[in-house]
Amino acid sequence: MEPLHFFALAILLLVTAGCASESPVGSASSSPPSASSAGPQVGATAQPDEKSRPFLFNEASLPEGYPPPGPVGQIIVRQYPAARIAVNRGGDQDDLFMPLFDHIKKHDIAMSAPVEITWSDPQTQPSETKPQSMAFVYREPDIGTPGVDGKIDVIDVPAQTYLSIGVRGSYNRAHLIDGVTQLRHWLAAHSAQYQADGPPRYLAYNSPFVPWFLRFGEVQIPIAPIGGQP
Repeated sequence: MEPLHFFALAILLLVTAGCASESPVGSASSSPPSASSAGPQVGATAQPDEKSRPFLFNEASLPEGYPPPGPVGQIIVRQYPAARIAVNRGGDQDDLFMPLFDHIKKHDIAMSAPVEITWSDPQTQPSETKPQSMAFVYREPDIGTPGVDGKIDVIDVPAQTYLSIGVRGSYNRAHLIDGVTQLRHWLAAHSAQYQADGPPRYLAYNSPFVPWFLRFGEVQIPIAPIGGQP
């Protein structure tokens, strides 16, 4: 088990939105195109059904318009809406989290899940062991005001397409690398349709109250269609 220290302690804010309880993930308003686990095919339109969604402890609400978490080990092309996020850059997970914790507490902003952790690309920076940034996604895009709040940048981000795979376990770089490797294989097999469009990220859905081996996350790479075709 890899303890997350202050990061772990601070994520207890997730519980303020709903006590930790074992429950299926609720429905979401978006319907991302998906790929089957047996052999992903671009262009499928059905989102994962209830039976294929991962078991997880549902501790906080999804941001408005976010798709529900995808199945463990299944690669899916997912659409995320424009959103307002609070971002802290540089440092380890503990250093990144605490200023974000203070920011939402000061402004009375409810916690949402997942927390976004971005990392350098393992292919281009294999020796980098710390995340590049951590972000809280506001539940609605019109909460708060963009700007600088100490170490925190509040920014609006555009809608983005991601290639995603569900991952079970601690939110560490080893799991990130494993997920990114699988996503890269998928992109190589679909190079005529999609290309990577930025560094990978880890979506962390669970607090430290959930045992590390039951935590659910998603490793994702932003992608763009080749030639502007969906």
